[in-house]
Amino acid sequence: MNLNDQKVVQKDMDFLYLGNLKTVTFNLALPAKGKYGSEINWSSGEERFLDTDGRVNRPLYGMGNREVLLTGTFTYGEATASKVYAVTILEQENPQQNADTYPIEVTVQGRPDKDAEVYQNAEAEIRILPGNAFYEAQERMHKYLLSMDDDSMLYHFRKASGLDTGGADSPDGWDADESKLKGHTTGHYLSALALCYRATGDEKIRDKAVYMVDELGECQRAFQNIDGIQKGFLSAYSEEQFDLLEEYTPYPKIWAPYYTLHKIIAGLLDCYLYIDKKEALSIAEQMGVWTWHRLSQLPEAQLKKMWSMYIAGEFGGMNVVMAQLAELTGREEFLKCAGLFDNDKLYRPLMHYRDQLNGIHANQHIPQILGAIEIYKASGDLKYLEMARAFWTTVTENRTYATGGVGEGEMFQGYREIGKLLTASTQETCASYNMLKLTRELYQMDPDSRYMDYYEKTLYNHILATPDESGSGESTYFFPLGPGMKREFLFENSCCHGTGMESHFKYQEGMYFQKRDAFFINMYIPSEFSQDDMRLHMECVSQRRQEYELRIQNGTFRKLYLRYPEWADECLLEMDREVLETKKNKAGYIEITMHSGDVKLRIRWMPGWKVLRTPDEPEKAAIQYGPYIMAAISDEKEFLELPIKENEIADRAEWMDEYEDGLAFRLGDWKWIPVYEVGDRAYHVYTIIK
Repeated sequence: MNLNDQKVVQKDMDFLYLGNLKTVTFNLALPAKGKYGSEINWSSGEERFLDTDGRVNRPLYGMGNREVLLTGTFTYGEATASKVYAVTILEQENPQQNADTYPIEVTVQGRPDKDAEVYQNAEAEIRILPGNAFYEAQERMHKYLLSMDDDSMLYHFRKASGLDTGGADSPDGWDADESKLKGHTTGHYLSALALCYRATGDEKIRDKAVYMVDELGECQRAFQNIDGIQKGFLSAYSEEQFDLLEEYTPYPKIWAPYYTLHKIIAGLLDCYLYIDKKEALSIAEQMGVWTWHRLSQLPEAQLKKMWSMYIAGEFGGMNVVMAQLAELTGREEFLKCAGLFDNDKLYRPLMHYRDQLNGIHANQHIPQILGAIEIYKASGDLKYLEMARAFWTTVTENRTYATGGVGEGEMFQGYREIGKLLTASTQETCASYNMLKLTRELYQMDPDSRYMDYYEKTLYNHILATPDESGSGESTYFFPLGPGMKREFLFENSCCHGTGMESHFKYQEGMYFQKRDAFFINMYIPSEFSQDDMRLHMECVSQRRQEYELRIQNGTFRKLYLRYPEWADECLLEMDREVLETKKNKAGYIEITMHSGDVKLRIRWMPGWKVLRTPDEPEKAAIQYGPYIMAAISDEKEFLELPIKENEIADRAEWMDEYEDGLAFRLGDWKWIPVYEVGDRAYHVYTIIK
C-alpha cells in the first residue's frame, strides 16, 4: 500500500471537525471530501435519528437522549480507514417545562455584614507542598503549559487581523480553522498562565503570558486597519459572527461569539491581576468599549432574543467581566453593559425563591449567576446577591451528585433526580469549575462552613479526578457515574480542556482567608502560606487518619478559625502540646484565641464513614470516607450490590495496607479507592446498598 496515500487519509481524519457532538439538536454538515483529498462515505448506526446526509431527527420528549455511532470511511488511492464519531442527539424539549417549579428553602439573609466578610490578600503567597495528589496535578499542568506553543495560540488572532502567522500551526478541534468558536482556548490559556504564575512563581510562565498579551495588543491595533472593524475589537475572527447573531442566525452557522469574547477578556484581566501586566487591562478596556458601543444601540427585545438562542446566543460570563471592568476602571457604562446580559427567564424565578432549572443548560447559566454576584459587588443591588444565594442553595441541595458535580448531558435534569441519571454523560467539568467560583464568592460575603464543605467535596472528588495523568494537558469533559464506566478524554480543545488548564492552579483559592485580626483555614492540603513576615506551614501526618501539623511563625492575628469538616465525627486538637476544646461555633468553625505569634498545632479529624443515598432511588448510594468519595474497581456493567448493611460498612471495610497510610480497602468482593485515583480503570461510584 502506498504510504503517501495512508498519510493523506490520516491527515484528513485528524483534520476533520464536525462540531460539538455531545449535545446535538441540529443537522450535521457531513463532507464528501476531506481537506487533503480523501473521499468520505458516511454510515449511521440509527438512521431514524441521524441519516447519512447529516439530517437529525430528535427523539420525542420522554424518550431520552440517543447516542448514535456515525462512521466516516476515508479513502484515498489505495488507502482506506474508518473513524467512528459518537453523536449524542438530545431529546426534544419538554412542552410543559415552565410548569416545573419548586420552592427553594433558603433563609433570606439580606445585605452582608461588612465586618464579617473575609478576603484573600493578593500579596500573600500560597504554595502547595510536594508529596500529594494536588501538587502532582498542579505540576503536570505546569509542565504542559511550558510545552505549549504560544504562536499557535495566537494563530487565528494574527490571521484574522492580517498579521503574519509566523509559520505556526493552527490549533485543532474547537479551535480549528473551520470552527466558529476558535479563540476560546487562547482566553483560557491566558488565565492558566496567570494562575500558574501566582501558584508557582515560575518566571518562564510569566514571560509566556507577557508575550501573549503584547502580541494580542498588536492584533488589536492591526484590526483597526481593516475596513468595517470598530475600534477596540479583538477576536480570532472578524465581526461577522456578531453581525449574524443580531440577525438571529442559529448554531451551527455561528457559535457563541460573546462566549469566546468573555474568555479572552477574562484571560486578559487575570494577566492584569496576577502578573501585573497593565497592558492587559488596557486591551480589555478597549474591548469593553467596543462591546458597550455595539450592544447599547440594540433594543432590549432584540438583546433578549439574542441571548435566548441555543448555543448561538450563549455569552459565558460577559456580565462578569463587564462588571469587573467597571470596578477596575470606574467606567459606569461598563456596569450598564453588564446589565444588558440579564436573563429574566433565569433570574425572575430565583428572585421569588423558585427553582425552574429543569431542562436548562447547566454551564450556560452558572456563569450568569456569577455575573449577578459581580453586578451586586459593583452596584450594591441586593436582588442580584439574593438570586445567587437561592441558585447555589437549590443546586447544591437538590441537583448535585455525591462527588459535587452537576448536570447530566450538560443539562439540569429533573429536580432531585440523581439515581436515574447515573450515565456516561454526568458532571461536565466546566460546571464544577464555575460552581466553585460561585461558592467562593458567596463564602467571602458569609464565611459559613457549609460553603467550604461543598467546595472541598467538589475539589477533592471531581476537579482532582479530571486530569489525564499522562501529562497530555487534557481533562475529562464528562466524568461518568454509570456502573463499570471509565474516564474518557476528547483531545479537541473543548471548553473543559480550557477550564482544566486553569483549575489545577486554583487549589489555593479555597484554603486561607482573613479579616482584620482573624485567620481562617478551610482546606487541609499540605501547603505554605506567607504574608509579610508571617509564615504558616501545614503538613499531613496521616491521610487515612486525617491528621495534620501546623506551624505558625510571626502570626499577627488574634483569632484562628479551623473549619470543622462535615465528614468529621470528632476532633483532637493540641496547641503547643496543650489540649484545646473543639466545640464548633454556629458557622462551623473551631475558634482559637492566639496568645502568641509562634505556635504549633496538631489536628486530628476523626473521619466518619457515610452512605450518601440518591433522593429518587435511595437503594443507590455512594460511600464517603473522610473527605473522599470512594470507588469500587470493577468493569461490571450492572450496579454492584453490597452484601452488607449500611451500619456494617465501618466494621467490614479492610484496609489493604494496614500499617501504611493508603486509602485503598476491600469491601464485599471489590477493591475501593478514592475517585481521584481511578486512572484508566473501570469503576463504580454508586452501588446498591440495602
